[in-house]
Parts: sequence; C-alpha cells; structure tokens
Amino acid sequence: PGPLDHISVSPDPASVAAGGTLLFTATAYDQYGNILAGVQFSWTADIGSVAGGLLTAQTSAGAGTVWATNGTVTGSAAVTIVPGPLDYILVAPNPATVRVGESLLFEATGYDQYGNAITGLGFTWTTDVGAVSDGLLTAQTVPGTGTVTVTSGSVSGSANITVQVGQLFQIILIPDPLDIAAGTPQMFFPLAYDVYGNSISGVGIVWATDVGTIDSAGLYLAQTVPGSGTVTATNGTVTGTASVNVIPGPLDHIIV
Repeated sequence: PGPLDHISVSPDPASVAAGGTLLFTATAYDQYGNILAGVQFSWTADIGSVAGGLLTAQTSAGAGTVWATNGTVTGSAAVTIVPGPLDYILVAPNPATVRVGESLLFEATGYDQYGNAITGLGFTWTTDVGAVSDGLLTAQTVPGTGTVTVTSGSVSGSANITVQVGQLFQIILIPDPLDIAAGTPQMFFPLAYDVYGNSISGVGIVWATDVGTIDSAGLYLAQTVPGSGTVTATNGTVTGTASVNVIPGPLDHIIV
C-alpha cells in the first residue's frame, strides 16, 4: 500500500443513547483504496468523550461528530445522541382546577433519566374525577379532588386535580312561601346552587321587596298593611324569589 490518503470511521452515521457507549473503528487507506495495517489513530468527539474508539455519549440529546486522526489525515462519523429509555412522565397542568362538568386538556411528556424529552410515546390515560380521553378531561358533576394519570409501559405520571363547584345557576329562598303578620320581622336565607345542584357558599346577595323592607343581611320587615308581594335575592343575572303574604296581625284594639 502507498502512503496514508484517507481514513474511514464506522459506523457512520451512528446513533447512541444519551449517556450510553458505542465503539467506533477506523480504517486507513492509500489513494487506491488499499488498507494500511498498523496505523495509530488519535480520537476526538464533540458529543461526549472518546478513547480508543469507544465513545461515551454526552447526557443531552443532540448531533455531532467522532474523528479519527493520523498526522494530517482525518476521518469522521456523524453521530446522533438520542434520548435513553423512558424514566419518568410529567403531566401538565399540575396542579389543575376545573369546574364541575367542564373540560380541561392535559399534556404528557416522557423523559429519560437525564431529562431528555422522548417523542412518539403511546400513553394510556385514567382519572378518578371524571372521564379522560387522549388527555381531555371531562370533570365529574360533583366537587372533589383526585388525579389524572398517564401510563406508558411500566412508567406513570400524574397531575393533581381539584373539581370546583360550577357557576351560579339558581338561588332558592327560605322560607317560601311566607304568611306573615303586618309589621313582623322575618329572616330570609338564600341557598345558591350550580347547574348540577351543588351548593355554592359565599354568594353575594342584593335583596329587594315590594311588601315591606329588607336589609343587606336578609332581615325582612313586613309592611303594616295586608297585601301580597315578593322578596328577591339577586346575584348578577340570577334571581331567587319568595312569595310573601302580609296578613293582619293579632287583635290590638277595637273601634266602636
């Protein structure tokens, strides 16, 4: 064989898992493709460390090169560092809040032990607070807490979920109906519910009546003459109504 002309490095191209190892070999040739035996090589890489042709890949996914050099002649192989085996799964958003009966989309991403994202994984979704398909949660119709869980093989990840009461749908007043003596006080209590009948606490109420007076706490005072009307409790566009019948009070005096 003639003088060294070029060097071939194999495998080329190559793929190796993050943090993994792969052995490369180099072969020297003269200009006519004859193999030169006994040639020594100096190894370098920009995607990990290499000694004697054995590459120890970096822990982050990426692409680079392994070189084998003798004198002024260099050969190279293209290397792709791919994520390693699935180590853990993250589900987002986490934690999450959703109203009863509403939907929320979750996303799952799998990672190797070095935090490299893995694409193309198949996931199985489950939940204990509703129904979930392909990451889309439809929340149960009662408030509660639970999880959305995603599994790939033997690896699982989860997100914590709080299912809250829905928006105000109905206000019911107690008592309703009310027969009350003229000039008598009566406390009204508003009960607020969402569309699924879940009780909502802390709802602000604007009170009104056409058969007496009522204060901001719901304390009603009947007018002093008999008549029929209503007491209303309003929050935004939602109003609850109680029927009120003001009747004469106990005998107080007689006019002759």
